[in-house]
Amino acid sequence: MEGIILTTEPQLRLLITETLYSVLKYGDIPAPINAQGNSVLKSDNIDFTRKQACEDLQISLKTLNTLLRTGQIEYYNIGRSVRISRNSIQKFKASQK
Repeated sequence: MEGIILTTEPQLRLLITETLYSVLKYGDIPAPINAQGNSVLKSDNIDFTRKQACEDLQISLKTLNTLLRTGQIEYYNIGRSVRISRNSIQKFKASQK
């Protein structure tokens, strides 16, 4: 049962309330950690928004939209938001060399 934390409902409610309060008051979002206390977030796994992808590729939003529409860069949607994986951007960069 590695990575599973057993707690009571009142403790869970308190933890959620304290975390939300911290986020709303300070904008402080705690990073998730594993049982060893290490962050489970890896910067390689964080995907780009269209704006971030444009900055990384040094292209305009119009050019990026064309690349997405033509399938030269793979993307996915979360609701109405577009996300582009780092892997997709790296593949595109490699294909342009």
